[in-house]
Amino acid sequence: MPKIIPNLSENILKESRSILLDPGRQELAIRDVAKACGVAVGTVYNYFPSKEYLVAAVLLEDWNSSLEKAKALCAETGDVMSCLEGIYGVLCDYVRLYAPVWQKNVVPPAAGGFYSEKHRTLVDAVTELIRGLRGAPEEAIAEMIAVLLTERCQFLTDFTALKPGLEKLLA
Repeated sequence: MPKIIPNLSENILKESRSILLDPGRQELAIRDVAKACGVAVGTVYNYFPSKEYLVAAVLLEDWNSSLEKAKALCAETGDVMSCLEGIYGVLCDYVRLYAPVWQKNVVPPAAGGFYSEKHRTLVDAVTELIRGLRGAPEEAIAEMIAVLLTERCQFLTDFTALKPGLEKLLA
């Protein structure tokens, strides 16, 4: 009978995050995650079918947390521009956290399609958040703003540089 380990999925994600964000590590190895969790390598694969899916699960969990922060910021303000600035700040914080991971090429280039699909999901989530604002722009404009915010945060562009273009889109 297999041994039941409580919260193993969460522990795998926690240890994977720790390894991913460790500046001394060059890459995420499933063997290291398994060792940190005190389980066999195959056990990790029972929960996450590949390293790419494990990395994506860590990124998704942290993105969902970031999205909740953005929603809370938008709930506090009725001003569309302030909300956009809050969303952008949350996006940039996420990029700052994971940029070293992406720069270390933890994820093989073959997974590019998988991550472009996840980027689309990110744009859709930001679009939905923008559409939920009081005085929100129409869907096409909201999507353009979401694309702009997600693309520019990759370069950590200062929000004040984006503001004139956003104001034109919102006019």
